[in-house]
Amino acid sequence: MRIDLHTHSSVSDGTESPGELLATARAAGLDVVALTDHDTTAGWSVAEAARPAGLTVVPGMEMSCRWFPDDQPPISVHLLAYLFDPTHPAFAAERGRLRDERLERGNGSWRRSPAPGTRCRGSGSSSGPRAAWWGARTSPARSSRPGPPSRSTTPSRPCCTTAAPTT
Repeated sequence: MRIDLHTHSSVSDGTESPGELLATARAAGLDVVALTDHDTTAGWSVAEAARPAGLTVVPGMEMSCRWFPDDQPPISVHLLAYLFDPTHPAFAAERGRLRDERLERGNGSWRRSPAPGTRCRGSGSSSGPRAAWWGARTSPARSSRPGPPSRSTTPSRPCCTTAAPTT
């Protein structure tokens, strides 16, 4: 059995729609795939409707969080969560807050990004990776550029300070 429990679709920062992602996973020989987009469950229903025969889909989410260790600055972490109730009021509210925070930060980052051709600190090129990456993430068309730029040009991550509800 071949399993991938951490995938992202174009609903967050992936390059394929949920349906395309599942088709690609099945074509690659996977049997089980978890859809774990960042801070959203918006792709779940689309994924289930487009699920290829023979593929099990595990609904999940990669939740942006912040850990507050004693006597140290907060640390950003991503928590993978599976099979939770997306309609739980407190959890739905937290996801909405995270989404709004991400959108606001993304829009601000785009406005502050260097002009195309400007050398970014730590980028090693003159292509302006932060502008290209954040521009792709805030525009309707997604980029095929994988992952974020180097750490020195990545804006801070969202946080959540509330724990996921237990049922």
